[in-house]
Amino acid sequence: NCPLGQKIMRGKRPRTVEEFRRQAPLTTYADYISDLVDKKEDVLPAKPVTWVRTSGKSGEYACKWLPITAEYANELSIIMYGLGNLSHCKGWGDTSNFPDRPKLVYTVAPRPYMTGSMACMLQMQSPPEYIPSLEEAESLPFEDRISLGFKQALSRGIDYFFGLSLVLVAVGEKYSQSSGKTGIRTLLSQPRVFLRLLRGKVKSKLARRPMLPRDLWSVKGIISSGVDSSVYRD
Repeated sequence: NCPLGQKIMRGKRPRTVEEFRRQAPLTTYADYISDLVDKKEDVLPAKPVTWVRTSGKSGEYACKWLPITAEYANELSIIMYGLGNLSHCKGWGDTSNFPDRPKLVYTVAPRPYMTGSMACMLQMQSPPEYIPSLEEAESLPFEDRISLGFKQALSRGIDYFFGLSLVLVAVGEKYSQSSGKTGIRTLLSQPRVFLRLLRGKVKSKLARRPMLPRDLWSVKGIISSGVDSSVYRD
């Protein structure tokens, strides 16, 4: 019944799912761009609570703007919570190791980007402990955010990683490079950090390789996205 629906359906009003499948045209973002790029809310079937930004298409549009309704935000939060459970469970119905307040290093693009918006929606199900805090992370450039997250995670630990596969690889490499550059005087004033780095150093020496993030943290789950995930899986 909304103006956008009438335009896409070309005036047709299917009464059943079968009719919809026969009558609804296949669409791309190009069919919606004239309405969504300017964030027109009066053409939508429901008022969005936020707009999120995701990647565009070379030569056609710089980005895609997507309206998110309250109902859809709740649905996404359930899916994100479910992915967190699936990433760590050992078998059907196992939620024994899921923490009440999971610790996540903030490695995603901040709102209004899609990954940052999804990370924020997760709070609707189980308020996570972001490292650094959500407000702090969204105010910092990427390099500063990762550097601060690394410092805090050495003391507080990590439960989950979430982000684009390429970004997670870059973060892992940065952690490896940074872990050996902390001054001994600084470590002595932070016993938790000192013990974590000491254990990590021992593990890497026994394995006869440079220190890796897995020497420092035992994460419950890694959730990644992106078409390059299979390339970076190992």
